[in-house]
Parts: sequence; C-alpha cells; structure tokens
Amino acid sequence: MKPELPRILVTGALGYIGSHICTGFLRRGAQVLALDDLSGTDAAMTGVIAKAAGAAPQLCVANLRDGAGLRDIVAKFTPGLVVHCAAEKSIHRAATAPLMAYQQNITALLNLLQTMQVLRKPRMVFLSSAAVYGICPAGAVPERAPLIATSVYGRSKVMGEQILRDWTASDPEAGTIALRLFNVAGIAPDLWPGIRIWRERTDLISNVLRGLDSAERRMTVYGSDLPTADGSAERDFVDVRDVVHAVLAAERYLRDRTGFLAVNIASGQGRSVLDVIGSFERVAGRNLTLDRRPPRDGEVNQIIGITDRARAVLGWQPTRAFNETCASAWAAWQQARNGGADQSSPDTLVNGSPGRCLA
Repeated sequence: MKPELPRILVTGALGYIGSHICTGFLRRGAQVLALDDLSGTDAAMTGVIAKAAGAAPQLCVANLRDGAGLRDIVAKFTPGLVVHCAAEKSIHRAATAPLMAYQQNITALLNLLQTMQVLRKPRMVFLSSAAVYGICPAGAVPERAPLIATSVYGRSKVMGEQILRDWTASDPEAGTIALRLFNVAGIAPDLWPGIRIWRERTDLISNVLRGLDSAERRMTVYGSDLPTADGSAERDFVDVRDVVHAVLAAERYLRDRTGFLAVNIASGQGRSVLDVIGSFERVAGRNLTLDRRPPRDGEVNQIIGITDRARAVLGWQPTRAFNETCASAWAAWQQARNGGADQSSPDTLVNGSPGRCLA
C-alpha cells in the first residue's frame, strides 16, 4: 500500500511567493490546497502552476477573516502542514490603513490557528519578515537580535510571531517555523506567465523594473548620504527559488518536531540601492536617471541576514547568484509587457482532477 501523499494548505497561494511554493510542493508529489481570496491575483494562476508543476493544486477561493468558512475547509482537508503566506505586505498601505493591515495579518492568523485546533499534529510554516528587526545598529542580524520593528507591517509580523510562540507553548503537539524572509526577488522561468501580479508591487526591484520599462526611464531613490559605502540604503536580497527550498526544508524539519523556531532566510550579502539599480541596468542594457531625495521616516540604513541557523538546523543555504535573480526578473517583466500572461482555466490540469473548493 502506497503511503499517503503529504497534504499541504498554502494561504495566499496564487500570489508571487505562494505560487512558487505551491509549485515546489506539487513537484514533490504533495497534495496542495491553494487558498486565496484573489485580491491580488486571479484564478488563472492555478493553470500556470499546473503547467509548471505537472500537477494542479485544488483551488479554494476564501477569505481568512471568515472564521466559520475557514473552519470547514481545514476540517475537510486536514492538512499535515499549513504554509501561511497571505498578508498585507505593502509597508505604505499598512501605514496609511493600519486597522486593515492588522485585520489582514493578525485577525486572519488567529482565525487560522483556531481552525487548526482540530488537527492532531498542527504544523505551520509562517512567512515572517526581516522587517521585524527594524533599525539594526550592527547591520548584520542573527535571529536573537531585538525585534524593534519601525513599521506597521513589521509590528504585525512581530505580533504574529508572538502569537505563534504562545500557541505552540500551549499545545505540546504544535510546531511552527517562522521564516524571516529578507528581500525576495527573481522568478522561476516556468511561472513567468503569471507575473502580471508584480505590476502592483511597490518594492525596490519592482520600481526599478517599472522605471527601466518607462518612456522617461527615471526613478526616485530615497537616501543619498546614509552611513553606507555609496550613501544609499543596503539590503539583503534572496531569490524566490531559494525561499521555496527553505519552505520545503522547514516542512521536513517539522515532521517530527514541535515548538517554535525563527529562522533568517537571506543571502547573507548586502547590496546597496545603487548597486541593485546598476545590476538591472546592465541586464536590461538601459540606464535610469535618478531623482535623489532624503530618506523616508523610519528608513533602515542597512540590514543583512545572518543565516547560520538556517544552515545548521534546516540544512539550507542560498544558491542563486544575484545576476541570475536580476535576469529572471527582467525577462519575466518583459514577457508580461508583451502580453505573456496565461489565461488558462483555473481547472487546467496536466495530471489529476479539477481543482475545487472543499467548503
């Protein structure tokens, strides 16, 4: 008798990171329930994932703030692991609408944990963020560094981690890993057709891509006299494909372990804003005119992740060169610009049966 395939529930499953994670688990033979409210993507992304993975996730359109509906979904699917990607990730939107952000990031998490109480061995991989650290005097941060978030988004992730610590402490069968993702970039070539979701993003790399693709070829850079090598802020960028491997490693770790663990997922290398822009200019063969402005309130000068724990505990380390990350992002942007978005039916399959919501 064949062993039962792992059952993985991914929230925010059709978004940028979530779609890569769904693809990674499907390629490993897992059963994947893709839960998404479609606020930042659309159901056609399921077809893109199916073509990339050779198997399709089951799609369930649902809102994590609907506790009753969520309870039915979890009880019927009985996941062995929940990968919680769904969140309000825009620092700007969270700052201007904090109550909305806390509903998205805290109320939704509480609802999810409530529903997971029906599971015999509840396990979660929580996508946290380097934003929990805030301003770091030392620049490079280990997981034991103080969590002094300077943004609403960062504080919501700190709160989320504390909730998960308390939850696992109260349930001896519960296990959670919080992956503190640094700046995630790049895209897998077989997920390029779904890259139109990037058009709404406001992170540095999306702004660089937008600037390079514009008629004016201009962009604004905040901070010109910061205490860094070239005066611009320094960040740590990790390829989304390396993030997927970290999530897969976390799933393996949690199979026979309980409790709470936080792990940095980063490249361990700092790159200044000007260096990032230069890398993309070389890939694209275009130059940008930069409008230099003072740093914004709460701007972090430098933050680089120390990844010793990821190596020691998860056996994970980054493998993608930054130039490869830049090239994949630029190629995906160009494909989306040229109308490469996939319009497959959400029930498109390579193997298996049509995806549906179990609620």
